[in-house]
Amino acid sequence: MKKPLGSYSPELVAAGFALEVDDAPLLHHWLNVADLVPLVTGANATGANAYNLFLDEIDLRLFGNTMGADTRNVLRNFLIFSMAGSHEHLKILSTVHLATMSPEFLVQR
Repeated sequence: MKKPLGSYSPELVAAGFALEVDDAPLLHHWLNVADLVPLVTGANATGANAYNLFLDEIDLRLFGNTMGADTRNVLRNFLIFSMAGSHEHLKILSTVHLATMSPEFLVQR
């Protein structure tokens, strides 16, 4: 039995899904989690420069090196305080998700 789609037509839902799936290779290329794991572990995750390499990479890949200091501080605090003790993959995916929800990402200059 099919679940109801609410007021959305099946064609609209299918088109939205198709667009999302079409973007998957692009996102996979730019956001390969395995490449980012070393940037959120060990010495890169502690001290005064905690997560700088990871945030530099997020800045490059998602913001084209235009991430502002406020957004960077929000992401760093999220990693340090909210994600403490979490698995590296979860840290990466959650931080990327938060970054892509930021107004700065949504309205790039």
